[in-house]
Amino acid sequence: MKTRRRSTLMVFALTVTLLLIANSVAAQASLVPNEEKESEFIWGREDSFYDSNDYEVTLSAGHWTVVAGTYAFSDLEINITIARDSAFTDIIAVSGTGWGHYPSVDFDLSTSQTVYILVHENSVYGDTSGSYDIGVYDDAHGPPPNGFFPGFDFWGWFMPLMIIPFAFVICILIVVFGSIRRRGGMSLRRARMLQRRQLRRMKHFTMDAPDYAIPDEHRGQRRSDGTDIRTVRVPTNCPNCGASLSQDDIDWVGPLEAECRYCGASVRATFERV
Repeated sequence: MKTRRRSTLMVFALTVTLLLIANSVAAQASLVPNEEKESEFIWGREDSFYDSNDYEVTLSAGHWTVVAGTYAFSDLEINITIARDSAFTDIIAVSGTGWGHYPSVDFDLSTSQTVYILVHENSVYGDTSGSYDIGVYDDAHGPPPNGFFPGFDFWGWFMPLMIIPFAFVICILIVVFGSIRRRGGMSLRRARMLQRRQLRRMKHFTMDAPDYAIPDEHRGQRRSDGTDIRTVRVPTNCPNCGASLSQDDIDWVGPLEAECRYCGASVRATFERV
């Protein structure tokens, strides 16, 4: 009888925790030019190498800047991709190359059109998370004069406080059930985490890419032996369908952007410095 009550309590606590997390990561799909959208959230997860939010916005011809301002207490690292299609194969601009934090990007439009914006987690291990404010601005407006996040971020401050008690209850129930041992369990968990991170760093391959696959700022660079630098690093698996990728399984569609031949999804590459 006691075991049944404990199982019911654990299921309830897990359900409420998942609902809170799901609510925190929900993102709206549209943006309004020159208006800021506040308290967007990305939850970095090791089981999903890229966590992302995508948006669409209709813009007039001209020069535009997308800015995603992260909160001061957040370790979130992001990258921004601008495209003409929702599959992000027709790339207009990317805020940065390689791993790291690239929170802004500007681009030009020759005609009025709808563009698509992808904001994705961009750390080496794919495990940073946090809130950010995002806006698309023309030259006459620009970001808010006081910068981003001047107000109080409800989700950024209260969500951890709401989740921690439920997580604490779950941990107590696990200890009572005897599912893990305090020392041995923690050591095994840490070892598995380090192993997953090590494997993640190895799940890429390098290849010599064509000229148009190299960003403009890196074209024409040469190695010490005088040959052109064309090397890029590509994931070994498609982030959409999971298919194994090799040099023969992708089609280059732009700078550091390839297309999976199995499902047509966009595959991001990084420039390899040698």
